[in-house]
Amino acid sequence: MLLKTHINKIFNLISELGLDINKFEGSQLLTMHPTEELPWRLTIKETLKPYFDIACPETYHTFQISYSQFAPNHQVTNIPVDGGIQLNEDQLFVELKKWLKFNAKVAIEDLEQPDLFESLKQSPLTVGDINFDDTSPFTEPEIESLKIGLDEIKGLLEDRFQLTEVELKLVHSQIEYLKEATTRLNKTDWKGITISAIIGIASNLAFDNEKRQILWNLFSKIWSLAQQLPPAF
Repeated sequence: MLLKTHINKIFNLISELGLDINKFEGSQLLTMHPTEELPWRLTIKETLKPYFDIACPETYHTFQISYSQFAPNHQVTNIPVDGGIQLNEDQLFVELKKWLKFNAKVAIEDLEQPDLFESLKQSPLTVGDINFDDTSPFTEPEIESLKIGLDEIKGLLEDRFQLTEVELKLVHSQIEYLKEATTRLNKTDWKGITISAIIGIASNLAFDNEKRQILWNLFSKIWSLAQQLPPAF
């Protein structure tokens, strides 16, 4: 059983490292055997791994730990090994800090990443009656609708994000590239390069997760907006 003093220090350490405490859950593992005491476990919500277990087999101030890594095989590390000397409080928090920085933080960042392919399923790229799974070329009215939508995106990006002159040139060049591509690519191929362009803009501008989601939403929503705009000719 872990003392509340130590539990509260863990809580504070998570906050000090700039991690969202609401992403974590700490609890005493339970057993049906009264003589057996299981460790206290720190986990990340929405996923079972990685985890960090802390046990106090002898005193409340010496510790054994076991933790899994954020890796495909979830490799488990046990300290001490084979009955070695147990950790003191300082050593415990050194190990916990490393786990938080190199395992928990990475796991949370991955959980918070938008799944762009899933977003595509939920908000398909459609303007009017355009079927982007069709391999035929765009018609002239479809090309004009797309150009209107892309110009709207360009304006929204300028309004939503404080971009430097260099960044603005990057965005403009990507938008113009997509507009030009409507005249030479079929609908399916154009959808593919548009998704790549969205990812490229987010990467080149070093957008964080929140800004990436905003960027995707702008591209997703603009297709329905474009249907309601007046025709370009």
